[in-house]
Amino acid sequence: MVISSNETSDNYNLLTSTGTLQAHGGGNGGTIVVKGTADISGSTVTAVSMLPGESKDVIRADSMTAENISIQDAGLLDLSGTITTGTENKISISAKAIENLTGASASQAADYASINRNFNRFSDDGSQRELRAFYGLSKGNALKAIDELNTNDKAGSGGATATQGSTLASRVLSSRLATAFGQAPATLSIGGASLDEGNGMSVEIPVMLPEEKQETSWVKFTKNWGNTSGSSNYTGSAVTLGYDWKQGEYGRDGVFASYSTSSYGHADGSENVQDTRLGYYSGLNKGADTLMWYADMGYIYGRRSRGVNFLGIPNIVKASYNSYIFELGGEWKHALHAPGAKTWQASPYGAVQLSYMKNEGYKESGSIKAYDVAGGHNFYSAVEGGMEFSRFLPKGSLNLRFGIRQALTGTNYQEQDTSRLLERTYSKASRMDRTHFVTSLATETEFQPGWQLSTELGFQKGAHDKDVMASIQFRRLW
Repeated sequence: MVISSNETSDNYNLLTSTGTLQAHGGGNGGTIVVKGTADISGSTVTAVSMLPGESKDVIRADSMTAENISIQDAGLLDLSGTITTGTENKISISAKAIENLTGASASQAADYASINRNFNRFSDDGSQRELRAFYGLSKGNALKAIDELNTNDKAGSGGATATQGSTLASRVLSSRLATAFGQAPATLSIGGASLDEGNGMSVEIPVMLPEEKQETSWVKFTKNWGNTSGSSNYTGSAVTLGYDWKQGEYGRDGVFASYSTSSYGHADGSENVQDTRLGYYSGLNKGADTLMWYADMGYIYGRRSRGVNFLGIPNIVKASYNSYIFELGGEWKHALHAPGAKTWQASPYGAVQLSYMKNEGYKESGSIKAYDVAGGHNFYSAVEGGMEFSRFLPKGSLNLRFGIRQALTGTNYQEQDTSRLLERTYSKASRMDRTHFVTSLATETEFQPGWQLSTELGFQKGAHDKDVMASIQFRRLW
């Protein structure tokens, strides 16, 4: 017969036993308490859910008879006992990890030694449950558990990597300056004088004239959906505020601020990334050529959670991280013919994006399968080329773009995960596709005098990932 306490202790008024008395480790409970006399001669005492170095009272009684008591080891723990009688009557046991696992390979033996050195570095509830279950295993099951611990099935931090490869700033600013340098149909009336000094005849000539004002403020809302090459699905939203002004005869300068948030569903959990940017942009439109460049810096804050199930114990591993990003980009576009000369104006274009991201290290918590993730950095570069077709309407415009985007560097960021328990380091890759087909359709209209509305729908497709983007922009002219 086994008399076992629960985690809150069990109370008896009288106890007589020759069977097994079992304590429960962890917490303040787990002890058999007798408010009277306990006759336990010939009994066996043991404990479950213990950790190396812990001591536990198996039984406490007002008076106690305890002769021929034996100690039963538990799982991977050697237990030793102490009997105290007199003013205080109790039996206490202490736990010590066994030194060797029979049948262990050299790698398993090294991992087991690491566990015995590092188990006390984990104090959260999830890790404590896993460790107590581990030390309660048989030797054979413990070797299987060690192999499971030595398998890093954590997904890479794809959210931050995808954020670095995002073309949000480039797409928003390119669209903005396309509008800024756009032209609208107008009619130029040229009058003439008659020989009798009366009213002369006038000739009306259709022309295309710049429509931009001296200063403009604008706001653009963007929504996107897609999946990464790591099979993570995501949805995101962003808001970008901008203000620009005329600079000389051909140029415009401006400043912008953006905030975006993206939620990723990984195979093992979820990730939320918040990206805040401040930047400056400049455009030049002279003759058939349009140039744009921008520079920004930003702060990325991410939160990750992933589910683990070790020894049938489900836990949630959580972590947060910080990254800093610096980005430089630009675009060139050349009109093949003058506005108004054709129904559609065709313009080949080219773009470049350069960004540097610095990731701070972070620590996961919630399980003995949590990792210390080392800080790192990544330099990403990409070029894009294609053709844009534009049509100018009486109160707006229509733009259709097709292109190919090719990443040059930074598509295979390597993350270093270190197990605090096993003292092992693993390399996890966060990959992006290098080549993408890109297309977009943008429209613009003036819905009130001085107020303009533009929308855009974009699509980007790689071999393993895709992104769909929809945006709406409001502009106030004065």
